[in-house]
Amino acid sequence: MFCIVFCYHPLRPQSDPALLVEKLAADLNFIMKKHIAPVIIIVGDFNKLSTVIGGCLRTYQIVTEATHEINILDKVFASRPDMYAASVFCSLLKTKHRAVLVQPTMGLKLQKSSQRVKE
Repeated sequence: MFCIVFCYHPLRPQSDPALLVEKLAADLNFIMKKHIAPVIIIVGDFNKLSTVIGGCLRTYQIVTEATHEINILDKVFASRPDMYAASVFCSLLKTKHRAVLVQPTMGLKLQKSSQRVKE
């Protein structure tokens, strides 16, 4: 089972950032109790929220390059960091943020571009 969570933590949050972490942790604990060994990926713009949240959520931060000027604000946390790799590159959009691409690192079988899927 795969669970992908998208988050946005504002630069100037109106509530305590710990509430976001608590809510995420409660939701992920619920998922982990319902499913055996789910693969969890949490992605988003976390601004200045500490990456310590990964430990609270039993996930690991896999983005290692700056995504906004010299900071890593756009983060990806994975419960199985051995299964995914993150790459950072210039965005096609007009933004100060760089784009993040997450790809599986194993078990990926790609079709050649010349092959077509028959319906």
